Amino acid sequence: MQVCIDSQSMDQLNELQVAVKALREAGWTELQIANEVGCNQSTINRVKAGKHAVSYNTGVAILQLVGTPPPTARAEAS
Repeated sequence: MQVCIDSQSMDQLNELQVAVKALREAGWTELQIANEVGCNQSTINRVKAGKHAVSYNTGVAILQLVGTPPPTARAEAS
């Protein structure tokens, strides 16, 4: 089965992928990220691999770990 992902969703997934990779490079384990965010380690692994979209709340939590404001805060700042 083929899944179609729109470009906005792909951009958000790529942003999360970059955030997870940055955390890993800073010494965080996937389990530490998952525990902090409140999801499974396998979810973090799939995000890192670019294979999994997450809920809004999980995405915001990942971005906050790297100091990136959530999308609504970025829109309000514009």
